[in-house]
Order: sequence, then C-alpha cells, then structure tokens
Amino acid sequence: MKKTLLLVQLFLFHSIFSQVSKSDAVGQTLDASIATRNFVFTSGDFGGVTSLSEIEIDLTLTVTDNSGCNAGAFGVHSDIAVSLESPSGTVVHLVQDFTGILLGSPPVEITYQDVGFPNIVNQTATYDDDAALLADDQTFFGTGTWKPHNPLSAFDGENPIGTWILRVADGRSQGFPDFTCYIGATVRITPSVTCTGPTVPTVTHTPATVCTGGTASLNISGTLNDATAWQIYTGSCGGTNIGSTTTGTFAIPGVISSPTTYFVRGEGGCVTPGSCGSVTITPTALDDASFSYGASAYCVNAADPTPTITGLAGGTFSSTAGLSINASTGQIDVSASTPNTYTVTYTTSGTCPNSSNVSVTINALDDASFSYGASAYCVNAADPTPTITGLAGGTFSSTAGLSINASTGQIDVSASTPNTYTVTYTTSGSCPNSSNVSVTINALDDASFSYGASAYCVNAADPTPTITGLAGGTFSSTAGLSINASTGQIDVSASTPNTYTVTYTTSGTCPNSSNVLVTINALDDASFSYGASAYCVNAADPTPTITGLAGGTFSSTAGLSINASTGQIDVSASTPNTYTVTYTTSGTCPNSSNVSVTINALDDASFSYGASAYCVNAADPTPTITGLAGGTFSSTAGLSINASTGQIDVSASTPNAYTVTYTTSGTCPNSSNVLVTINALDDASFSYGASAYCVNAADPTPTITGLAGGTFSSTAGLSINASTGQIDVSTSTPNTYTVTYTTSGTCPN
Repeated sequence: MKKTLLLVQLFLFHSIFSQVSKSDAVGQTLDASIATRNFVFTSGDFGGVTSLSEIEIDLTLTVTDNSGCNAGAFGVHSDIAVSLESPSGTVVHLVQDFTGILLGSPPVEITYQDVGFPNIVNQTATYDDDAALLADDQTFFGTGTWKPHNPLSAFDGENPIGTWILRVADGRSQGFPDFTCYIGATVRITPSVTCTGPTVPTVTHTPATVCTGGTASLNISGTLNDATAWQIYTGSCGGTNIGSTTTGTFAIPGVISSPTTYFVRGEGGCVTPGSCGSVTITPTALDDASFSYGASAYCVNAADPTPTITGLAGGTFSSTAGLSINASTGQIDVSASTPNTYTVTYTTSGTCPNSSNVSVTINALDDASFSYGASAYCVNAADPTPTITGLAGGTFSSTAGLSINASTGQIDVSASTPNTYTVTYTTSGSCPNSSNVSVTINALDDASFSYGASAYCVNAADPTPTITGLAGGTFSSTAGLSINASTGQIDVSASTPNTYTVTYTTSGTCPNSSNVLVTINALDDASFSYGASAYCVNAADPTPTITGLAGGTFSSTAGLSINASTGQIDVSASTPNTYTVTYTTSGTCPNSSNVSVTINALDDASFSYGASAYCVNAADPTPTITGLAGGTFSSTAGLSINASTGQIDVSASTPNAYTVTYTTSGTCPNSSNVLVTINALDDASFSYGASAYCVNAADPTPTITGLAGGTFSSTAGLSINASTGQIDVSTSTPNTYTVTYTTSGTCPN
C-alpha cells in the first residue's frame, strides 16, 4: 500500500497582496490515467489586481494495490507526474518522467522510483524555486521541499484571473496492482501590485547613554511612502518583531539588559519588505550598589551597625518607616529604631544610578519577665518554681549560696544557705535579655533547747529546759509526761516513768521544732531478802536474793561483817546482834531497801570436869555445866559417859584420851569439848629370880617389868630396899613375905 501527499508551493517575488485559496477534494483512482482539476479565480478575489507574485499547490496522493484505495500489502510508485497550467496557457512541469518525456500523452515513465518498497502514506511535497534539492533526483516520493523541474517563476506577472489546471498522471501499469489515488488539492495565489516602497531609515536612540535595565526610544528618520508603518525587529531584519510606529519615534518595550541591535523598515500596504536601517544599543552597566551589614538582624541593645559598601560609594541610604538610619553612612541607630523588619535601600549617584536592598530586622530584647509566688521562703518550704511570663527556654542563675535549677528556676530551699539572693533569668532568644528577682531564703527558727539531763528520776527536782534558740514557743510531749506548755518544766513526780519526746515549737517567721528525748525513770527496785531473819554465828554465811536491780551495794549497822558487793554476811565474824542491812542500787535512779538480820551467838556450851584425867579406879566424875544446861554429852568411842549428865563411868571406860562434847539444844546449838583421859593403873609387875631364898643367899633384886621408879615394901620381918626392892635376906627373918611394889606413876598400882 502506498499513499502520497504532494504539497506544491510556487514563489513569485513581487509586492505581496492578500493570498487567495481554492481547494478541491474530489477523489479519483488513477491507473495509467490522468486526474485533471480546475481552480477558478475571479477578479473579485484579488481586488482588481491583475498580476501575481506567488502560487502554492497542495496535493495528496495514495498508492496502493487495490482500486478501492484501501490499505494494501505493497505498492510501488514509479509512474506519476504533476503539472500546472495557468489561465494564460503557461505549463510548469513539477516532475519530469523517467525518459525525459514531459507529462502529455501517456503512457510515460515518471522519475520517482520506489526502491525497496518504502511505505509511502500521506506524504506532502512542497515545490519551491529556492529549494536545494531537485525533485527529479529523489528515489521516492516523500514529504519535503523540493525544487520543481521547471521554475515557478514562469508565472511571474501573469494575470491570475481565470482557470488554473492541475494535472496528476499515473503513467502506466507495473505488471502488478499499482493504483494512484488522488485525494485532493489546494491552489493558493498571492497577487502583486505596483507601489512605492519606503526609504531605508536612519535610526538613532534616546537617551544617548542607556543604562542596563533602562528604557530607550528609537528615533527613525526616513519616508514610509506606500508602507503603512515602520516595523521594528530584533535579531535580524525581519526577525523578531517587537512593535511598530507610524511616527518618527518608537518606545522600546521593556528594559534593555544586554547589547541589542534594532532593525527598522517600512512595511504594510502594497510594498514588499526590503532592507532595514539599524542601530545597536549597548547598555552601560548600572552602578554597583552592593552593600551589606554584618548581620541580618540586630537587637535594640546592639552596637549600631554601619554597612560595608562593596559597590560604588557616595550614594544614599533609605529605609521603610520606623528604622533610624543615617542617609549618608547607612549606620542604623538600633536603640532609636522600632523593632521590625526593614528594607534598607542604597542608591548610587553615578552615571547609571542603581539601588540594592538589604533586609534588616531590629529585634526587641527578649521578654525576660518571671516571678516567684513569694519573695521569701523558709528552708523547709516546698521548692518554688517561677512563672515565666516572658520568653521561655532561658536559664536561671543566682548569687552564690542559692541552690537553683538552671533550666527550670526551681529553688532547692533546703539545699540553699539562708540569705537574700538575686535570681537572674536570661533568655536564649534572638535578643537575649535578663531580669532579676530578689528571693530571701530564711533559716528555720532556732528551736534549740535542752534539759540539764536526759533522764530524771521520779524523785528528782522538776527540771526546766534552757532555750538557746528563739524563745516564746510552746512545749509538748507524748502522753504520760506532765509538762508545762509555756516553760517546758517537767513535773517528774506526776509523770509516768517512760521515755518521752519533748517538742519545742517556735512561733517566729519560719516556725521550727526540735525534739529532746527525756526519760522519767522510776526509782530502782532495791528489793532483796535473806533466807532467814536470824543466823547463828556458826551458820553458813547467808547471801541475799536480789529481786530488784542487781549491782548495788550492801551496808549495815556496825558489828555485822557483810560483803558490800554480794551482801553475804560473815556470821562468824559478826558480833551477835540485830542489824539493819541496807541494799542501795547503783542504777539510773538509785534506791535502797532494808532488811533486819539478827546474828545470834552460839549457845554457851561451857562445862568442865574436876580433873582432866581419871584413873580407872577413880570415883566417876560428873561435869559442871557453866553454860546452857539441858544439852547432851557425847564422846569418842571407848568412854562410858552418861549423855544427859556427862558422868563418866571410869571403870567401865577403856583407858584412853577422849574428847567429851557437850552440845546445847538452844537457839544456836553449840558444843564444846573437854579432853578427858582415862588412865589405866600403873603396871606394877616385877619378879624376883626365885620365890624363896635362903638367908644366906645373895640378896635378890627384882626385875621391874612394869613401871619403874616405884617403891617396894613388904610385910614385917623382910629387910627390903624400898627403892630397888633388893631383899637383904640375911637380915630378914626367914618367913614367907608379900613384897609389894607400888608405882609412883599417874595411877599408882
């Protein structure tokens, strides 16, 4: 399938009149045939003008493989030709056939060759004498501007009125389906008239010096003649139109920022635009009005800033209302300015005055207002936090000694030293500011007081405290203590023994209280007792049982031997009597108690015998009791003694030494001992060598086997030595004698 659109434009260069168009849209299928279309122009179409200056033709063709001009599978296009015939009979061939034969009597071969079967659909060709490429040289039909086979200038000056004939030919069959479909065409004709063109103007500008960004006017010196107005262009003559004027001046629209050449020529009416007069305006750069301040914003308490002029000096400064500024130096009096944002303008006074703006903000000082709920606080008060009525987010500080949170301003009153402080709040905004508040931290009243002692006995003098702090407060205590609320005096005897917290509360600026522990002690329990109220001097030494407070001391009236620490009585060392034993405690509240103790002497067990020794043949002795009668006698074994009377049966007793004990039976039974010896009779044994002697015998001396030292005696007639017992036999009368030997010992025998 092949579709071709051909647009043919014919340019005739004369003075241009209004263009007139005629169109045809009656389609026709061509195959080795010609489509002929007539385009009729009347004199009324051209306003009486009888020559033309330009003609254009639009032609739309489609090449396909079917007679219905529907889209086909393929198509070639090697056999079309186009020609235009004017009412005067002039024929211009736009495309020549392949063999050089012009469109006329078919069949003919056409120059266009569809090599490679390109897709030719709705192609538009424009034919212009000034085109660079010749249509005949193209290998296939396509959109573009092409130089026609014959120049269109052949129509110059002809009368356009009449019938123009457009012929489109499909030369011959290609041996396979090949149809050219004529879609439609338009013929446009521009007539020409004879008129006097304008002169080429001389152009100058006002002012002579144009500043960059400034405005200017063109001064046009020339004659329009038949032209209707001067047209002004930039870029080139006939380039970008920026306006027109019918006078000798033209205000250039907008501002001039760069070198610009302005082109002016007369146009309109019947004239053909020609050459331009021109002038180039090279703007002079504006003065450099650059300046700057050290900052974009200043606080009202800042140093007055002066700008730095980096451009042309010598200009003047100005500002929107409210800013106090020196017009010559630009120095801003910040303290005299109303806080606001201002535009400061610096205007130069050079060849091309210029101005620049700088935005400057004058900021009021931050509002540092704050307050505490009170001007003074006690050190035991709740920690106060200030109310910031100004700008939040600043920091707090104070003179030394005040414990303050730098972020919140909360005062730790308990950690602060009592004093009067200046608290400063400093904002951290655009223009930091600070304000001060005086705060006094008062120490708590001095509630110091003390009693002379920490404990009192119920029998002590009533104590009154010494107030070393602020007087005039009141005293109180836990229940049970009898205390005077005004003086603090304790009535110890009316108080229940216990430990009490006595509180003294001041009534000053910062009431305070302090506590003192006071103990009211009952008297020590001095209770004690002995196992008996009376003791014999030979009893076991008694030790008392202390049922009260131990650790005290014992004492007694004189004569009683007592251990002061233990209370043990040495009865044997004590003088029998009745005593008061006193136990005195050594506790918190010493006390004493008395116990009566009697020390009884032992019964008088005195007794005695008439002699200390008795012979077994002596009379039985009975003792004399000089002590307490009624006791009993006893003795070591072997002595025969009457227990009631103490009489000794000496003959019944075995000779020995005995301890006779007399034991009384009184309050304090006693006993006393008496040594009694029962002696056997002396041994008077002796013997002579013979029981009979002759008177002429040697005098015999007896052998004493008993106790020596005795005396001998005999019945009368025997001459015997009384000391030795020797018998003088020769002097003795012969007889039988009883010689007696009598001992002279303890118990002679």
